[in-house]
Amino acid sequence: MQHKRPAIIFSFGVAMLAGVLMAASNDSDRSTFYSGQQFTMNVKPLDAASASAIIARSSQLHSLYLSDACDPDGRQFVTVMDAIEGDSYSPLWRGVQIEFNPGYPCHQFRSEDEIAAAVKSGEISLKPTGYVYRCRVIGPRK
Repeated sequence: MQHKRPAIIFSFGVAMLAGVLMAASNDSDRSTFYSGQQFTMNVKPLDAASASAIIARSSQLHSLYLSDACDPDGRQFVTVMDAIEGDSYSPLWRGVQIEFNPGYPCHQFRSEDEIAAAVKSGEISLKPTGYVYRCRVIGPRK
């Protein structure tokens, strides 16, 4: 009986490690813009229940601007973030979809100021999503 205990502990340890590795594989490094400068950010979406709970109790989430329907110049739209570490930073971000209004071609934004100006002019509409992401800014894109 004593010899089975190390095997059980070892098996449990392997299962835990596999779970950690699978969870880590959901992370992805993405390019993003902040105030006109490009950065690399590690992004992990939270599960739906966690995202709903966070949205319900927090009105101070940062925004991660996305545009799934826009492919400027045949490239994927690069997300735009509204804060960076040291700028009232939080690791939790709510996804906000940018929708280009009729008559306006899709294009890449590089800052929150550009997005605000486009909203004011009627070029785009913003639609908060039910998604929340855990994000970590890795550094300026090289």
